[in-house]
Amino acid sequence: MVEVRYVEASKRITGWCGDSKQFGLLKDRGGEIILILDIPLPTKFIKAYLFDEATNTLVDNPDFIPKPPPRDLPAEIDALKARVKVLEPKEM
Repeated sequence: MVEVRYVEASKRITGWCGDSKQFGLLKDRGGEIILILDIPLPTKFIKAYLFDEATNTLVDNPDFIPKPPPRDLPAEIDALKARVKVLEPKEM
């Protein structure tokens, strides 16, 4: 079960709590609704969800664009070195 707070007008999620011992601690803010859903704890970023009143569940937010994972530059350099056996200077 998850306690969820969302903006009533946009259905955008603004907070959640997955610990039933702490249910009721989400602060009530104007224009937002707090409710408890019988769903597993979400695994994505909070901005990745919207509340769907028809199904009383969280749905994917079509406007959410996830950040790309960080690049591992040392690994990329090592992979390039493995592909390019020897670097030789160009003759002019």
